[in-house]
This record gives sequence, C-alpha cells and structure tokens, in this order.
Amino acid sequence: MTYKSIRRMVAMSRSARRPDQVARYFYEERIAHPSVIKTGITLGEANKCNQHEMFAVMTADIVRMIDDIYTLDRQVRVRWKRLPDFAQDIYVKSLIAREIESTNKVESIDSSWEEVWSAVSVSSAQKGAKRDIQTRSVSGSQKHTKKHIRFESLAHLYFTVRGSSETDECAAGTGHDALPHSLQEIRDIYDLVMQGEIEKGNEVDGQIFRKNSVAIYDPGRLEPTHQGVRNEADITQYMRLWLRLQCDERIPALLRAIMCHFLFEYVHPFYDGNGRTGRYLLTQHLSTIVCFPVAASLSRVIHGHKAQYYKAFEEAEDSMNCAELTMFCERMLKFVLETESDVNDALETRSFEGEMLGVLPVDIITQLLFAQDLYGYKRDIGLTIQDIATYSGMGRNRVAQILKEMVVQGTVIEIPGAGRRAGMYVLGKKAR
Repeated sequence: MTYKSIRRMVAMSRSARRPDQVARYFYEERIAHPSVIKTGITLGEANKCNQHEMFAVMTADIVRMIDDIYTLDRQVRVRWKRLPDFAQDIYVKSLIAREIESTNKVESIDSSWEEVWSAVSVSSAQKGAKRDIQTRSVSGSQKHTKKHIRFESLAHLYFTVRGSSETDECAAGTGHDALPHSLQEIRDIYDLVMQGEIEKGNEVDGQIFRKNSVAIYDPGRLEPTHQGVRNEADITQYMRLWLRLQCDERIPALLRAIMCHFLFEYVHPFYDGNGRTGRYLLTQHLSTIVCFPVAASLSRVIHGHKAQYYKAFEEAEDSMNCAELTMFCERMLKFVLETESDVNDALETRSFEGEMLGVLPVDIITQLLFAQDLYGYKRDIGLTIQDIATYSGMGRNRVAQILKEMVVQGTVIEIPGAGRRAGMYVLGKKAR
C-alpha cells in the first residue's frame, strides 16, 4: 500500500469527526510508530491549537533511496578520484558556475552566463587565499575598496565548501566542522550569498535576522502560500533549534540535511534570499555526506523540477499534514538520487578520455585544453594564460609564447578578451 499524507488519509476517512480531529488521530498513530524519526521541534501556532512535532517515517521508499544514493555515490567517488587534479579543478569550476546559474533560475533571478563565469573565475583565482567566511563578510569599507563582481561572494562560498574537504573531496562524512555553528555564522553566509542582490526595503532590520513578519503570495491567490515565523525573537529560537538539528546524529544524515533545508525555509529568517541561502546551506550540508560534485549539482535538478520542489514545501506546511516531512523527504531524496545518477553518468561517459588525460603522449597545454573541452562550463569558454600557468607550473611569458606558436600551427584557437574578461584559448580542429 502506497504511503499517503495525513491530509490524503483524512480525505479518504469515513469518520464523522471533524477533519482536524481525524488528522490528529493519524498524527498520533504515526508519531508513535517504531520507525518514526522525531526532531523534538514543534511547528505551528499555539493560538490556533495546531502545534505538532516535526517528524518523518522511515518508509520502504526512503530506505531504498538512501541505499541507492550511497551505492551510486561510491561509484562517483571512484570515478572522480581517477581524474587528474587539473581535470577535477576544471570540472569543479564548471559545476559551481552551473549551480549558481541554476539556483538563480529556481528563484527566477536574471543573470547572464558571463556574469556567472566572471564570478567563478575571480573566486577560483583566490583559492590559495585563506577561506574564512567571517573575514569575508560585507562591510562598508569593503564596498568602497573592492570593485563589486556580481555573484563573486556566492562563488567564493561554493569554493569554500570544496576547500573544507580539499584533501579528499569525495570522502563522505567529513563531520560537522564545515557547518555553521552560530547564528552569526548563518548571517555571515546570508550576507555573502546576497551581496549586492538585496533590493531596497528588504534589508535585514533586526540584530541578526528580520524584525517583522513576512508572507509570500502567488499571483492569482488571495491567501499566502507561505508565512515565515513572526518576529526575530521567534526566528532566533527556531534557528538555534536548526543549529542543533544539523548535528543530531540520532537522525540519518541525508534526512537530517533535508529536514534542515525544510526548517530553514519554514522559518524564512530574512525578507529576501531565503531560497538561495537555504540551497547553499543544503549543498554545504550534503558535502559532508556525499561527493562534492553531487552536492554542488543539486540546484540544476531542482530547477528541472521546480513546480514539484515548491509543491513539496507547500504540502509539508499544510496544517492538515501535522508537521509530517515524510513526503517532503521522499521528494528531496528523489532529487538527490537523480543528481547522483546524472553526475555518475557524466563521469562514466567521459571516463576513458578523463582517465587518459594524465598519461596522453602530448604536451601539458594540450592536456589542459582537452580537459577544458571535456569538463568546461561551455564549449566556447577556454583557459586563460593565467589558468594554464597555474595548472602547468610554467611562467606566464613561457605559456604565452607556446600558445602563440600553437595558434599558428592551428592546434589552438585564441578567443579575444572582451571588457573585463581575459582572452581565452581552446583546442583547434587539428588537435581534436
């Protein structure tokens, strides 16, 4: 028998009792089930007598999907480790660019690929610098001393996630150290995600979070589709519970990450940018459980199922479902499983070429450009002289001289720079 939501069970019931009483019956039955996952976090409004503990039931589908995710992740890990370091770096830049592009599209945020790639390129060039979120928070002095590059701080955050497990990006379960440990760290992350993106009137007006209430309306609907927690005092209380939940090892790791994602969006701690911040935090959390290439690819899958994603939140917040997240967890696990499958397929499709990169009987520059051709963000985006110098260990002048000769030979094509974008190089037809 297919597991159904409490609201669905109420609709199917023939009881003469009020719907809320029938819902309460099913809630009490499920919260007492031996396979229930309890959080100890109460959702709902006390003055409306609809408070319930947030929970999920470990259904057969959830158990199967978790097993499938870990099985696929082991395959991804093996294939990822076979790639040379420079190929991994190129692939990661591509993944982060697509993730930023996708998380913006989920919120219908306009952005061009040029803006995204510029942000990723600048942030990638800083990977040797210390990645400390708190020292990167936006201050007035920074706004005047550094020219703002749209999405650069968000790209920096994604590189921070990768850097937190740089010695072994695919070592699942890197621990809780990579996660935020305080309310101020959450705010620092928000400031970086939303740097330069907050419209006038949506600025944070509380000490850390928003001060007043907020409601989200869909066109054509009189009732709000979502109402965040009322005020900063309540938000602060819930976000302390969120910090505790992300480290609660009594809850299976994948469900813990998904429940944290729901709770963050339920609380809605800021006036704007909750979706982008919440998905970044989900990536950060997932990176401690599955391979970084998988964690940094989820927004693309979510964007492909945008209606289902928002529907999952709406149904989980329905008061008749009594704070049950079983269906929400199932939906999000399907997204994670699809992401694992996509990443695994992509690596498998290019496995022979990727694994041969480090042993091809060609010069290092050709290997680098071939890796860019395989794993790059877009086919017409190549490597700059600085990129090649960094990966190869050669000086910029030497790289420029070699590239000039290769352009003449027809093995490399030069793409002139435009505006702030440096010139790039891609493989020519003779080298393919």
